[in-house]
Amino acid sequence: MLSVLLKLLIILVLTPRASTWLLAIRLGYLAVYSMNMSVRKLFRLPIFFVMIVR
Repeated sequence: MLSVLLKLLIILVLTPRASTWLLAIRLGYLAVYSMNMSVRKLFRLPIFFVMIVR
């Protein structure tokens, strides 16, 4: 699951288009939502960071 989030971050960096941002953020939320609570807390920071950079 970590590699998936890293790939999403790389995609975000390489393609800074609005539609791509929204799609990647949705995929990120979906990935985090599908994980259990304890692991989910670890990935709140990267997604929060992505939203700030956007």
